[in-house]
Amino acid sequence: MTPAVAARLASWPAPCSEAQLRDRILAMDAAAAQGRGFALVLAEPGLDHPFGWISAEVPPGGEDFALITYWLGEAWQGRGIMRDAMAEAVALLFTALHGRALRAAVQADNGASRSLLEHLGARWVGPGRIWCPARARDEPCLYYEMTRD
Repeated sequence: MTPAVAARLASWPAPCSEAQLRDRILAMDAAAAQGRGFALVLAEPGLDHPFGWISAEVPPGGEDFALITYWLGEAWQGRGIMRDAMAEAVALLFTALHGRALRAAVQADNGASRSLLEHLGARWVGPGRIWCPARARDEPCLYYEMTRD
């Protein structure tokens, strides 16, 4: 997790310590046990740290959708890894979260993320705002949504 990657994410700090990553995984495990979240860690055998993440969690009051988040380390970007991983992950997320819609909040200038979501069949919902705990502020975003259909 580098500052350049974290700058695109609402809730991931940079640097991200091993303890913060462990806490994030434990929190997602708890959400998964309640049927409210699911996470996948992207890693290569032999590496001592993950190089990416895909998760979705039902936000408080958002019973009809789960907010998806994903990132890929800078050294792994541009190789189609996230496109391949997300294609498989979306089906897993819909199964784990019992068919809820998946919603993504994307910065308007993040062309790579917008292209990825459109490739996956997500539709643009409209502009909005999202709370970014990593920076302790509300930020503008564009919302995209995927449905099981």
